[in-house]
Amino acid sequence: MARLAGKEPLARERRHDIIVLPGIYETPTDLRELTRPLRRRGHTIHRVPHLARQLAPMSWLRERVERYLVANDLTSVILLAHSKGGLVGKQVMMGAEGHRIAGMVALATPWQGSRYASLFWPGLGVRSLRPGSAMISAAMSPHESDARIVSIQPSFDPHVPQHAHLPGAHQIDLTRPGHFAILSDRDVIATVANAVDFFGA
Repeated sequence: MARLAGKEPLARERRHDIIVLPGIYETPTDLRELTRPLRRRGHTIHRVPHLARQLAPMSWLRERVERYLVANDLTSVILLAHSKGGLVGKQVMMGAEGHRIAGMVALATPWQGSRYASLFWPGLGVRSLRPGSAMISAAMSPHESDARIVSIQPSFDPHVPQHAHLPGAHQIDLTRPGHFAILSDRDVIATVANAVDFFGA
């Protein structure tokens, strides 16, 4: 996996259908710096409609993605996720349509939750990210899909200050800090492109 952290993308192995899963209060547009080079390399970028800015219950979000996979008859899909989007992605990989997913590249996903989540008012969709919640417990449950996840974490995340590694996943620790800043960092963009090629190797 060391090759994934290089600055130059690998030669394209194959073209993929890539589903973008943004984080809370985000839209796929927030990941456009990551998807632009992937689109140029021939990958098809998909946006699942009406994800309610990731504020809906996890089961509802998972079902929206599953319905999109089935409706479009997609297979060998790569999920490109940021923050809570990675938690949604793992739920999809563990679910009934998980066989359609080749792998997931997840950036700054709070696998073990964030202690700041408990500071938010109930109903804002954030408190479910507190450590020990049902959502976080499900994300940390060992599953064969963990081996198909590339987890990319910043050197420091002001939104997720504690340890954010997912056991069993391929971990890439960046030298760049920031929860959102990494989404437009040139080296991170290249690392994401390499991770996509890793699943096609």
